[in-house]
Amino acid sequence: MGKLIKCDRCGAEQDLVPAESEAGRPLGWMGKGGSDVCPDCFLEEAAGGECWPWDGHLSTMGYGIVWVRGEGDKAAHRRVYELYIGPIPDGFVVCHGCDNPPCCNPFHLGAATMADNIQDSVRRGRHAWAKRTHCPAGHSYTEENTYRYKGTRRCRECGRVRDRRRYAMKGATV
Repeated sequence: MGKLIKCDRCGAEQDLVPAESEAGRPLGWMGKGGSDVCPDCFLEEAAGGECWPWDGHLSTMGYGIVWVRGEGDKAAHRRVYELYIGPIPDGFVVCHGCDNPPCCNPFHLGAATMADNIQDSVRRGRHAWAKRTHCPAGHSYTEENTYRYKGTRRCRECGRVRDRRRYAMKGATV
């Protein structure tokens, strides 16, 4: 028999079997602020609606990172999804409905394709390129100076400069 671990909310106890644990807790046990919370209490707390920011290590993009035995480092929100919702379907990513990367509330997580996730971030104005107001050459992305090509914004003035250079080079070789 291994070490017993007790839920800080309901008092339920479970044997901590090393092969079935991560971060010193049985699989599925976690809680805010490093508390030990059984899966039932965890879901009850999560249903409250507020974000649960990961309080451990964060990636450079702000996502929680957890070490999983046999898998190494893994995004905390992906681990929470697997534990409380189910397996992540092939070709899908786990998205935050709350737009808060460190959030690990399972009620804020959902599976979608990468394309859907990117379109959602553009639609909500969170995508880095969607936030840009000027092209790399410094021209404003205004209605008059912008056109769409294959789903991306293009600068009309840069297109005119590019065309002038192209035609000037053709004229010099003819």
